[in-house]
Amino acid sequence: MKIIIDTDKKTIEVPKKLKEASELLGHKSVLDSVNIDDYKIIIKSTTINKNRVVDKTNAKTIEDFMNKVKDSDKDTYKEYVELKNKVIGTTKNGKEVKTNFLTIKKWFYEKYPSENPLKK
Repeated sequence: MKIIIDTDKKTIEVPKKLKEASELLGHKSVLDSVNIDDYKIIIKSTTINKNRVVDKTNAKTIEDFMNKVKDSDKDTYKEYVELKNKVIGTTKNGKEVKTNFLTIKKWFYEKYPSENPLKK
């Protein structure tokens, strides 16, 4: 059974059976019929952590970065192209399955740890 108290809207949401039982017993409110000493109070934070870092790296970000360094870091760029175009299997229909984005992202962060927003 859930009892939801919304202090903003000043409402209490309860199951219909509890409300009917409360009215039959003559209680003024539904909460009068519930002994809150038997329950644990859980406090949830409603604030957003402004210092939280989110990794928004996507395939285009990696591709753009690799295009910038392809002249200065030719070996790593060649390795990236091979990894990106590597066929790792086929589907039931015979369609080629290439390297997963998460594998490429992991490789990218290993080669360029300074680009990882979670490690800064």
